Amino acid sequence: MGDSKLNYGKVLSKRMPEENRFTKTVLDFNLDEPTEMTVLPDGKIIFIERKGNVKLYTPSDGKVSVINTFNVATKFEDGMIGIAADPNFKANSYLYLFYSHPERSANVLSRFVVKDDTIDTTSEKELLEVVTQRETCCHTGGSLVFGPDSNLYISTGDN
Repeated sequence: MGDSKLNYGKVLSKRMPEENRFTKTVLDFNLDEPTEMTVLPDGKIIFIERKGNVKLYTPSDGKVSVINTFNVATKFEDGMIGIAADPNFKANSYLYLFYSHPERSANVLSRFVVKDDTIDTTSEKELLEVVTQRETCCHTGGSLVFGPDSNLYISTGDN
């Protein structure tokens, strides 16, 4: 930074909004190890819990319901890891899940179709398998996000 006086008039970023411009909304209480969530175009929110539950928050009534429970490996830190709605969700209803496969030593990225506020498990299309070891503990991790280029990006843990 040197010894010169800072000239904040040259700042290009916008000022941070005041705290009173935010509203905190608690989606649910007593969650069981939530990991990630995705907001759908209609404002509904789907979030996942590590042990396999997929929950839907509906803002119109403030209710949360379990819409699916996946059979996932839950040893150590394994389980439901990541979730992302397709940027074109309104047209294709695609939902991407990254989870620990219950029978293979692998974490799997799959695409599903959401129908009538539930995940059609028969629509699963496996896109990527990340081999892992489950003999010793851990550092399972992962996250899904779509970039501005509509490419799906994934991060993984170091197991």
